[in-house]
Parts: sequence; structure tokens; C-alpha cells
Amino acid sequence: MEQPGKMFKKMVGKIIATVLIGSIALIGSLLFVAFYANGFSIFQKIIVVIAVLIAACALISILWILWWAPYMKQMKSWRAKDWEQWK
Repeated sequence: MEQPGKMFKKMVGKIIATVLIGSIALIGSLLFVAFYANGFSIFQKIIVVIAVLIAACALISILWILWWAPYMKQMKSWRAKDWEQWK
């Protein structure tokens, strides 16, 4: 396993990336709806914001899964032989 200091620095980077992705998605979609979607109804504007937030959540989920994959390989409970014991 990594040293706690390195893990902490990597975790801070992951949290910053998560906040940035969420903020950019929310602010970007709201600015688009406010200034560029003049022909849209209120329902369509809400759907645009919801769709962007869903896409941002999917991107954040993928990033966290990819970042944690190496740690999951090292955990004993995720090995196949341990999985057989749980069945």
C-alpha cells in the first residue's frame, strides 16, 4: 500500500476534480439555459439541466472507479479465492 501522505494528496486531487466537474456542469448548463436556449419551454430547460447533471454524475463515477481500481486489486476481500469463501 502507499504511504498515507501520498494517499492523502491523491484523495485531495480526486475531490477537487469531482467538485470542478460538478460545478462546471451545473454552471455551464444554467448559463446555456439562461442565455442561449431562448426558444425552449421551461420544461425543456429543466430537462437540459437534468441531462447535464446526469452526464456529470456518470463522468464522476467513472473517474472514481478508475482511480480506485488499483486499490481494489490489493484488497484481500476482492480476490477470487476470498469471494468463494463468501458464497
